[in-house]
Amino acid sequence: MPCHSKGKQNKSQEKHPCGPLKRAGAQAQQWDEIIGPSLSAIPGHQLPLVKTILQRYRAIRIQHPTDKIYNLATQIAEEVTVIWIRARVPAISLPNATNKVVDAVKWWKSKHNLEAVSPDYIQKLFDIAPKPKGKCTEESQLDHLKNIMRTSCAMQRRKSEGKNYDWEVDFQFYVDQAKVSKT
Repeated sequence: MPCHSKGKQNKSQEKHPCGPLKRAGAQAQQWDEIIGPSLSAIPGHQLPLVKTILQRYRAIRIQHPTDKIYNLATQIAEEVTVIWIRARVPAISLPNATNKVVDAVKWWKSKHNLEAVSPDYIQKLFDIAPKPKGKCTEESQLDHLKNIMRTSCAMQRRKSEGKNYDWEVDFQFYVDQAKVSKT
């Protein structure tokens, strides 16, 4: 009796070390059209966009199809937080960053067709900088972050760089990343 075709694996087909990063079907096509292909890692050369978070989530979801969203979001939040720390931009706590990842994934899952997806939201910076409480303008949010960065300049880890450390360079990097994501 011949073996079932799914039971055999062709020796010429090698598995990707991260697992299959592409699936077939209407939902996968929707991901590819709007979000783009899955990412095996978040690029560290810039602060990530919401689109990048969703691409990474897709790759992790394919690798771990039965894990809870929160567990996968925690893994992504850890990766994102590392990037923000390397960029020397203050970040919210890991549980809060995880909740932001969960919110982005739930937002995506709530969209059932291409017309419902807002390209403005996807291209936005996945911003985990601390924000002042309550509703406030973008300008007051930037002032709040500027004050945090100015005061953190005196922190012990910044002292190792001596008087040459300039927090304004890091602040300007954040502002530039936010501007690029808006255009």
